[in-house]
Amino acid sequence: MPYSGYRQHQGESLDIDEIHIDFLFSYHEGLTANIINDSSLVFKVTTPNKTVMFLGDLEPDAGDLLFRESRHLLKSDICQMAHHGHMNVGMEVYAAIMPEACLWCCADWLYNEPEIPPYLEDAQRLRRMGRIRMYGTAVTRKWMDILGVRKHYVTKDGTQRIEL
Repeated sequence: MPYSGYRQHQGESLDIDEIHIDFLFSYHEGLTANIINDSSLVFKVTTPNKTVMFLGDLEPDAGDLLFRESRHLLKSDICQMAHHGHMNVGMEVYAAIMPEACLWCCADWLYNEPEIPPYLEDAQRLRRMGRIRMYGTAVTRKWMDILGVRKHYVTKDGTQRIEL
């Protein structure tokens, strides 16, 4: 389908051959902590055999709204980790998704980032910025362990193939 200049919005869907795409989150007025990342388009792709959730670059505030508005639609087999798996949505979003596998778009240094990286240690600075739920990928990886995720596809490991 050629690009028509049309932008998808929350609540819309699209069918391409045997693939169904539901758009679960789009720009929300008033999200200001990180307007660029928190305006990510979140969508769920349903194939005949698997479902894949794409969380884009969502951070905590948008993740809270996504959970509040669409938690009943989140369950998916595979999940692309929000904002590279760090400074991202809360565990409640991932618990609603309950993925079997995760897609981590991050380099080695980011995938192995500590719970609180040095640039996030200044809690007072984060509060002044209006951002208090900031943490590294180590926290998110622990959540995935708790949720029983069996497979992690990480960019640092090179090209990988997933059968859908």
